[in-house]
Amino acid sequence: MRLPYVRRQPSAVSRQPSAVRRSPSVVRRPSFTFSIQKMTLVQLEYLVEIAKHGSFSIASKSCFVTQPTLSMQMSNLEKELGVLIFDRSKKPLLLTEVGKLILAQANVILKESRLMKEKVLEYKGEISGQLRLGILPTIAPYLLPLFIFSFTKKYPKVVLKTEELTTTEIIEKLAKDTLDAGIVATPLNEKGINEMPLFAERMYAYVSPKHPWIALRDICLDEVKSGELWLLKEEHCFRSQAIQVCATDEKELEDNFVFESGSLETLKRLVEEFNGLTILPELATLHLTAKQRKLLKPFRKKQPSRQISIITSRHYIKKHLITALKE
Repeated sequence: MRLPYVRRQPSAVSRQPSAVRRSPSVVRRPSFTFSIQKMTLVQLEYLVEIAKHGSFSIASKSCFVTQPTLSMQMSNLEKELGVLIFDRSKKPLLLTEVGKLILAQANVILKESRLMKEKVLEYKGEISGQLRLGILPTIAPYLLPLFIFSFTKKYPKVVLKTEELTTTEIIEKLAKDTLDAGIVATPLNEKGINEMPLFAERMYAYVSPKHPWIALRDICLDEVKSGELWLLKEEHCFRSQAIQVCATDEKELEDNFVFESGSLETLKRLVEEFNGLTILPELATLHLTAKQRKLLKPFRKKQPSRQISIITSRHYIKKHLITALKE
């Protein structure tokens, strides 16, 4: 016999929502998907380069990326921060007021990220990375050949980037963190600069074969005042050092200035071919020929000298690399 159809009523348990039927310890949470822009160190590096060059096209070449890529990354960064970093209506590009604040903070972040990497390398005892070195033009051609080969051979994982700069330029770049260290004449007594002495070098007079003093065995400092001096340009610190050797007052020598050069090698050639004399640091005398050494005269009684040091900012990062360089 066919039973009549009876619709089953759901039980109390089956009427409850599925979430309630689950174990009390399991709670289903709603799922959301966010699309959030995240700033990166690369974007901050691009920002620094654009601010440095004032141009997207130049900065893109410096960063080895295409200009559209660079522009897109800056646009993404500006969207995330909700402000304009650059005033694109200006040529060259200028930072907005808030852009200046962002740039300052970007430099801090990038410096701290480099410090983190250096700490890891230091912990591992690994000598590697890039060392950016500024060196005086009166030192570079004579000192670099003495250590560059042995240093790079001993530390093959270190990329040593050197640049000839004046003392003022080196100090400025250290402050901007675009150099790690410099090799200059000291003492400087500059606030925020750390000095690590390397060596002292003596100074000599280099006298023309046509000059009356060529017959002298040595030269008195006081007598140099009446000579004809060939000096470096004003931006070179060795100019002031030479003047201090020869006179107490620069005005006393003004009538004797025949020519101002940016190179000690040029000064040597001028002395050899014409007349007068110049002052040479000891490093610049190491590779003189026998003929040239006859033009070299020590100073009588008091032998002037200068101290050569490695300088860094007070809060320099690459301590292990700089220590390796000093050694």
